[in-house]
Amino acid sequence: MKINTFHKKYKNITPANGFMTKNSVFRKQFDRVMVPYVVCADGFTMSVQASGSHYCEPRANVERYRSFEIGFPSQKESLIMSYCEDESKPTDTVYGWVPCAVVNAVLEKHGGIDIDATLKRAEDIQKSA
Repeated sequence: MKINTFHKKYKNITPANGFMTKNSVFRKQFDRVMVPYVVCADGFTMSVQASGSHYCEPRANVERYRSFEIGFPSQKESLIMSYCEDESKPTDTVYGWVPCAVVNAVLEKHGGIDIDATLKRAEDIQKSA
C-alpha cells in the first residue's frame, strides 16, 4: 500500500475547535489529523503524518500529499537522512517535507506496510492510554 492510500484510509481527524464551521477555510489547516504509526513487514516502524500542523506539502487536510513528515523511525534509514532535523539523533527526531516517492521507497525497502501489525500497535496504544 502506498503512503497516500494509507493516509487517506486510516487518518483520524479531530476538529480544531468548536467555533469553526465544517466549511471554514481554516479547518483544513488547523484540524488535528493523525494516522497510526507505520509498522513494516520487516519490523521497521516510523510515524508518517501530514496535515496543517505537520511538515508536509500541502500543509492542510487534503486527500493527497506531495510530501510527509516522518518521525522517530525505529532505526537509522539512509533514504531519509537528508531530511533529518537532528542527524545526531536519527531515531529521536523528525524528518520534514519528505517527498511521497521517498516515503514509498522506504516502505518498499522494508517490505511494505504490515496493516495487521500497524492496526494492532494502534489498538494496543489506545488500550494503554
